[in-house]
Amino acid sequence: MGLYLSQKISKLNSLPIVGDIRSKGLMLGIEFVQYKKEKTPFDRGKKLSEKVVNTAFNKGLILFAEHGVADGDLGDIINLTPPFILKESVADEIVHLLEETVTEVQKQL
Repeated sequence: MGLYLSQKISKLNSLPIVGDIRSKGLMLGIEFVQYKKEKTPFDRGKKLSEKVVNTAFNKGLILFAEHGVADGDLGDIINLTPPFILKESVADEIVHLLEETVTEVQKQL
């Protein structure tokens, strides 16, 4: 299921603020960047990872926010760790909600 989720979630790489997606089994991390080519992090004042987490939570998806991954202060990442009993239909719903969430947040920027 880790491979299935990783393959499905890779489509989020096409979104402008997604800088990188990393995964190991069912643990996934998505890094957000202001400028994709240069991988420039967002200003910390934007609290981007927190906005993504809050927006996702309102849609029923629980994520974890991290920041400071670029230099100790800048750099936004969200982490996702679904249960080991994950089914394809639930993985598909997770990807759908994540895409909806990130698209909504980037429109607010």
